[in-house]
Amino acid sequence: NAAPGYFSDPGPFPAGTVFRNDILRTDEQMGLFGEFNYEIVPNMLDITLGARYYDIEVDMEGSANS
Repeated sequence: NAAPGYFSDPGPFPAGTVFRNDILRTDEQMGLFGEFNYEIVPNMLDITLGARYYDIEVDMEGSANS
């Protein structure tokens, strides 16, 4: 007895299961940061340069239904 305008194909889960989430999520992150500081005028003016690198990887395995 779905609401008007809503339809979902039957899935591998028991009748009456409205939503089931069976997902394994794996996150891997790596980051690097570097900084360089140079004094242009002693005790008055410095210059600072910085750089950042990052890599994020997300994997999902499994299934979800609605």
